[in-house]
Amino acid sequence: WNATGISVGLYFLTSLAADTFNPQIITLLTTACFGSAFFVNSVITGLDKLKFVAAGWWTLTVFFAAFYEEADAETLLILSAASLFLLLIPGYLLKNMLRDKD
Repeated sequence: WNATGISVGLYFLTSLAADTFNPQIITLLTTACFGSAFFVNSVITGLDKLKFVAAGWWTLTVFFAAFYEEADAETLLILSAASLFLLLIPGYLLKNMLRDKD
């Protein structure tokens, strides 16, 4: 997860400093990195359900690569919903699994 944050952060800061920031690229990079992070997390922890979360992020990557033209309200709404369903819910479930083991 640290590598995911560092990768996205490096692109963001470097592109801002070089005045080459592109919202489409950072959206694709972020969704692909999140998918990869969830997939690796699934393999390491043995929680195969997280592979579905990874597939969700990768589906968003394909969707944004095919249909994304500019940052508009619909794009932000899709990313907000994705964050809710593909970040908060798995995080909540993982937190509850950890609490149940204690």
